[in-house]
Amino acid sequence: MSAWLWTHLPERRPLHQSSYAALLGSLLHLIRDEPVLRRRALYQGLLMVSFNLFWTSVALKLASAPLRLGHVGIGLFAPVAGRLGDRGLDRQATIAFHSIVVLAAGVALVGGSNGLSPTASLALLVVAALLLDLSVIGDQAMGRRAVNLLNPQARGRVNGLFTGLFFVGSAIGALLAGPAWALGHWTGIGIAAAAFALAANLLHVVQTAAPARPACTSRTASSAAEPRP
Repeated sequence: MSAWLWTHLPERRPLHQSSYAALLGSLLHLIRDEPVLRRRALYQGLLMVSFNLFWTSVALKLASAPLRLGHVGIGLFAPVAGRLGDRGLDRQATIAFHSIVVLAAGVALVGGSNGLSPTASLALLVVAALLLDLSVIGDQAMGRRAVNLLNPQARGRVNGLFTGLFFVGSAIGALLAGPAWALGHWTGIGIAAAAFALAANLLHVVQTAAPARPACTSRTASSAAEPRP
């Protein structure tokens, strides 16, 4: 595959002549100068906390009573992803994805309750996993679209920053899974996951609330019509 790509991919030489050290140094400037990047990385980071709280702990739940699944059964409990197309509905779609994470946490809580049969419990946990994957990957797609529109000359660096920053949230989720399980077992996991997703939703609603717009000229009106990520 490497040999084929070497001979078939078109040659591309970036116009800038910056050194590698200068490019690394510019990452801090991008974080400072691009509020959309900071916001989208924060939302996705909070959702990744919820995501990894669930996926780090679900093996413990599947292995415990009443499910008592073995290694093969746990391994077959796999995620699936979905994404929303670009239709100019960034704000509405983001709110929907964040809300679905909260819903997934609620479904997971119900699925982990002791009063259900093993079949019903497993079915609800699968539904929770599907909803969680759909919403986290969907929000990530919306965030990646938003940051890719910021600075075409620095698109690779912006993407790298976005991914690196939200994976900090992923690491935090894995870190918190142990204490949340120790303190509240599956209920603690569900409550913590819902709390981080709800925080992401509230931040997005507040930060993207439409400000009052004064009477505007045609130029202002045209810019106001642009969707906000």
